[in-house]
Amino acid sequence: MPALLSAQPPGLVEAVLDAVGVALAIVDKSGTVVLANQAAHRIFGEEADKSLRGVTFSEWRRAYRFQDSEGRDIPVQQCALTRLLAGEAVEPQDLRMILPDGRSKWLHAAGHIFSVLGLTGVLVVICDETEQVELRRTAEQFHRLESAGVLAGGLAHDFNNMLSVVGENAALALADPGVPEATRERLRQMSQALKKGSDLVSRLVQFSRIHELETRSVQMNEVVEAALELVRPMVGSKVRLTTTLHPGLPSILAAPAEIEQVLVNLVLNALDAMPEGGQLTVHTDLAGPDAVGCHEIQQLEQFISISVSDNGVGIPESLQAMIFEPFFTTKPPGKGAGLGLATAYGIVRQHQGSIKVQSQPGAGTKFTIYLPVRKAATEQEAA
Repeated sequence: MPALLSAQPPGLVEAVLDAVGVALAIVDKSGTVVLANQAAHRIFGEEADKSLRGVTFSEWRRAYRFQDSEGRDIPVQQCALTRLLAGEAVEPQDLRMILPDGRSKWLHAAGHIFSVLGLTGVLVVICDETEQVELRRTAEQFHRLESAGVLAGGLAHDFNNMLSVVGENAALALADPGVPEATRERLRQMSQALKKGSDLVSRLVQFSRIHELETRSVQMNEVVEAALELVRPMVGSKVRLTTTLHPGLPSILAAPAEIEQVLVNLVLNALDAMPEGGQLTVHTDLAGPDAVGCHEIQQLEQFISISVSDNGVGIPESLQAMIFEPFFTTKPPGKGAGLGLATAYGIVRQHQGSIKVQSQPGAGTKFTIYLPVRKAATEQEAA
């Protein structure tokens, strides 16, 4: 053991470092980890009893992906620790880390070159800022949803008035026996287009409404089955639908019609992603707060998870952060208004829940909804 550490009573240095809430690690000049505290194990998802001492930094780093604040991958040759070990001065930086299981964390990392009592290397200090980043992003998302909702409501009102005038005139023209058949066909096409426009207006109005949810105690498996009944005629023979519903899920407080709307939207998106057919899977389960990862609701002990998975075209990673934005869509023009996922996000958040996406181009997409199991639901059911 280096002189810096061996000069202390056995276990004292480790005990002191383990009591610190931030991740601390010492990497010597050869790139080997000399010491890592328990906070480092927690942040990087390492087993608490797994020692990193003696592991080379480059070997350890292979299990993770790191990206800068612009979302660009950072190769090991250009990472801060490699540059610090080469003697270069590096400013503290904000990073996104992708763990082996696909979860992401936001980190603030700093490194300090030192040479003390025969040991030369870098002291690495890392703070987990995932909670702050998620809270900030949630607040920004709500602000955009609120602004877009106000805009959508105003536009929908004016647009609906215009459609009503055009629709009434088209209906009057169709009722006129003197209209030629060729013109009548065009009027019918116009009426169909007006109906589609009216449906879009209805979605805009629904999107713009801010209302209290009418919740009641519901069995989520029943809500899932009801949603699947609505979309089953659209599944088609080329898509294999598999449902795995966890038996004995506790009842929760929810607005069933609203959750049905979310699930129908997710299933329809999955079908759009598989134009040549594929596998569609709907799964319910129980989950703990660690799976949810949304820190502002992690004080709750139990969640119901509902996942909708497909093996379709997938979503590029660069777009995944934007898919819940109002009016953002990856579909071709005329195929989507970009309100479905934004509305789904709003409904889930109104339920004090969380919605997450995992996707890779060519490998499909998985949306997972987490809804909290609250004590009130059990009490209401018992009453």
